[in-house]
Amino acid sequence: MRFHHRSSGSALFLASTRYVRIAFSTEGGDGGAPPAAAAAGDGAPEIYRPDGLSDDLAGASDRETIDKLYGAFKGATTPGEAKDYIVAWDGDHKDALTGAFGNADDPLYSAARDAAVKHGIPPKAFAGLMTDVFGPALANGVLPPPFNPAAEIEAFGKAIGVTDKNALTREVTERQSWATGLGKQLGLSADEQMAFDVLTDTAAGLGLVDKFRGLLGGEGIKVEGGSAPAGAGLSKDELHKLDSDPRIDPDSRTFDPGLRKRYDAAYQKHYG
Repeated sequence: MRFHHRSSGSALFLASTRYVRIAFSTEGGDGGAPPAAAAAGDGAPEIYRPDGLSDDLAGASDRETIDKLYGAFKGATTPGEAKDYIVAWDGDHKDALTGAFGNADDPLYSAARDAAVKHGIPPKAFAGLMTDVFGPALANGVLPPPFNPAAEIEAFGKAIGVTDKNALTREVTERQSWATGLGKQLGLSADEQMAFDVLTDTAAGLGLVDKFRGLLGGEGIKVEGGSAPAGAGLSKDELHKLDSDPRIDPDSRTFDPGLRKRYDAAYQKHYG
């Protein structure tokens, strides 16, 4: 039998090669599992969870947690389209906000919505901003209640005892025409006339127009001086023209106490 002589260097190489094969073998054995796999065999790897992270953002793995965090970040920083900025009002000031911004085309609401899109404010943040800013402002009177023409006309109808819509429209139109006619007699400028016409937009303003009509009744404009007795501005002819005027009749829905007072004073003056 022939034996081959091996050098010490060759023996060391073979031993090293055998050790490497054993260490990285995946076929089992005490030394067959790599370190990472051995660690996994002792239990699932610990999932990292930052302090304070809410349950809805925690995933079953680090990858899932990252995906959830990215989704939340994207939703909180990405603006939507105009159609996404429709707020469903809720909370303590729901009624005030619904009354003020019941229509998404409201000019103030539209301006705020366009600004949110322009500056990258996402819809969820926009809803919170609008609710927290305008809710208390409306409820506490910092902002006036929204103008509601239909409600104003209805309130005026109740004040004069008219509920029929067509009849009420005629009543309002009559007062608007009177205000326009008075403005022409006074020679008001366009801006002054506009300011005067605003009176006919509200129930209170229409009531004030009625007071003006009573005070300025008769032919022409006859405003009493501060020290003049009541009725001094009515001539006999003007007085008798009021005899059949329903505004001096206490049973009429257009009764005007101020005009009746002037009417009685004029009679006292002219006929004792």
